[in-house]
Amino acid sequence: MFGFQVARSHFSAYDDDKAAMSETTSFDVRHVGPKDAGYREALRLAIGAGTADTRNAVDATVDGLILDAKHRGLSLDLLFGAFQGSRCVSAVLAVESPGHTALVFAPAIGFAPGFWDATKAALEAVKRASWERSILLLEMLLQQEQTDLSQAVRASGFRCLTRLMYMVRPTATQIPPAVARQRSLEWTTYADERVALYVEAIERSYAQSLDCPELTGRRSVPDVLSGHRAAGPFDPTLWSVAAENGEPVAVLLQSLHQRGDTVEIVYMGVAQTVRGTGVADAVMIRALEAARRVCATSLALAVDHRNTPARRLYQRWGFTCFSSRDAWIVTPPVTEG
Repeated sequence: MFGFQVARSHFSAYDDDKAAMSETTSFDVRHVGPKDAGYREALRLAIGAGTADTRNAVDATVDGLILDAKHRGLSLDLLFGAFQGSRCVSAVLAVESPGHTALVFAPAIGFAPGFWDATKAALEAVKRASWERSILLLEMLLQQEQTDLSQAVRASGFRCLTRLMYMVRPTATQIPPAVARQRSLEWTTYADERVALYVEAIERSYAQSLDCPELTGRRSVPDVLSGHRAAGPFDPTLWSVAAENGEPVAVLLQSLHQRGDTVEIVYMGVAQTVRGTGVADAVMIRALEAARRVCATSLALAVDHRNTPARRLYQRWGFTCFSSRDAWIVTPPVTEG
């Protein structure tokens, strides 16, 4: 989950402008498409800030986002702007991915009167359009200090799920001396005809999992696999299932970052029945060897900060935390019948 990430600048609101932001101002919320005059400005607002000193960087990010989405077959159609006349005051973008999920971007700062009301209204428009497209999960990643934006997000029905810790380690670092190699596992790389094996392995890993357990059952496992597959350039040799005595006991899904120097562990899970028996270490060995095979210089991952056993594993393997984000989610309302 939370696999599609865009480099962006983050800002915090200034106290002197909060009064102006809270003023009630009329605005028009509407969909913004590639042929509309305000398309790039709306994208700038949604994924950056558009201030003079960051304009070039934000423009480069916009260009990168458009090219990346085209390359990976992701939709940028869910872009809504709040306008005062012809001026776009705020904008929200939901990047739709396979698996009925989308990652939402909203501006972290604004000085126009009614800015936060405009952001909330754009968020509501994105939600309505998402439910109409049968999206089952909207996700946002916010820095802890983005208190003003989090208030608008909360008012739009999102809830803070957890804090994600982003961790990394060099691939050149050796395997920890304390790691035992006694587990003999049978590894199977991904192929379309082996989907059922991967579904079973993931289902087994979900039992009593501490990795964002609130998301379990929100989507089908095939949908989850589709989402993981879209997390980056897909290489089937970076996906593996481990079996022991003919039963799947672990799953490892990795993706090569577009720069080519980092491999991300998109998902790893171990069946409840074999946790604490060295299987997790075997998975980490597999992950490190795979990263080295594609000449990556670093191995990265994200972990739910509540998942203490996983954090201990990663720390023992030399991972260090370089960033953290609060994960916010919202799901469609339940309808009767």
